[in-house]
Order: sequence, then structure tokens, then C-alpha cells
Amino acid sequence: HRIIRDYMRREVALLLFPGRYELDVICEVLRRWQRVGQETSLVAAYRDTIRVARRRRPFAAVAQRLRRALRRTAATAAEEYDRFMRITRLHRLRPEAQIARGRKDWCRTLLRQLLVTYAGYLRNREGHPVGLEQLVGEWYDEVYSPALSAYRATDIDEPFPLVYMRWIRESRRAMIRAVKELGYVPAVPFAESFSRFLGEELSPPSTTTTQRS
Repeated sequence: HRIIRDYMRREVALLLFPGRYELDVICEVLRRWQRVGQETSLVAAYRDTIRVARRRRPFAAVAQRLRRALRRTAATAAEEYDRFMRITRLHRLRPEAQIARGRKDWCRTLLRQLLVTYAGYLRNREGHPVGLEQLVGEWYDEVYSPALSAYRATDIDEPFPLVYMRWIRESRRAMIRAVKELGYVPAVPFAESFSRFLGEELSPPSTTTTQRS
């Protein structure tokens, strides 16, 4: 519930539900989540609820998008970091956790990977949605921490957050290509995928030589 409440406040979602309270909308999201058999993530159920509300109230949707854009523009990197820690409770679950500091879209990217991509991965692996503690703990132990260690073992000058975000973008493109070519997403461990990406980053670019006549 805390995750949905934080999303709602950050996105000024109550503008889409005039006359209703925050708890009313949270309950609607939970009902939608239950209707789909919890085969999707709670965040995805929230997004579906918002999409339906926008279609029903197009003028309110315009106002909500403008307010959301203003809030995102005004948010600082430190505020996004605090939001990430507040939602994930990472410092309570992993007191030794180290999350690098980056620009303000950095923690948004991590949160999206955690709550959407990795939550979907664990749901498919376990056959059911997992709790927040398991989700956050496994993401940090199996994805983020190994990636940070692998990065530190290299001599890459680019800051870790930028490298990590480029890996996420490349992984997304690779997934789309795999679906088009194979019809499914091949299971590749996250840590292995990041290490492979680092290897490609460190490899010298291939050059081709041409003979001039």
C-alpha cells in the first residue's frame, strides 16, 4: 500500500478521482490486482487504474499530467534518493547497502527496474507475486550489488549510475529483439548480463580497413 500511496502523491493522481479519498483509490487498485489473479505486478495494476481514469476524465488527465511534470522537474536528486529508500526500506533490509548517488533520473530508473522488471522476473520464477522484502533483498543481492562489484573491478571512468542505466536500456532493446526473433525472452541471469555488457564496453571497437585503388 505504501508503494501505491507514494506513486499517487508523486503523480498527483487524486486529480483523476474527484470526490474520492486516497484510500478509495488504493482499494480500487487492489481490487483490479485481484481481478487479474495477481499475475501482474501491483505497480502495473496501478498503471492500468490510472489509464482507465484518464480515459474517463480527459480534462482532469491533462491537469494531472501537467502537475506531474512540474513535480518531476522540481524534484532534486537527493529527494529522489530519499524516495527510493523510503519505498524500498533498503537500509532496514540491508543496513550495509550502498547505493551510488547520481542524477535525479537515476533512482527513478532503479525503482522502475526493481518494481517492474525484477518483480516480473521473480513472479515468473516463483509462479506468484513475491513480497516487498524478498523483492528488494534479492534485487540488491543478485542484481545491484554484483553489478557494482563488477564495475569496481574495471577501469571504466564513466560513473557507475550512467553505466548501469545504459545497461538497462540495452537490455530492454535486447529483450525486444529476442521477442521478435525467438517469440520469447531467453532467461539470462541479471548479473551475467551486466558482466557481459561490461565486457563489451571494455572491448576495443572493431575496425575495418579498406584498400584504396
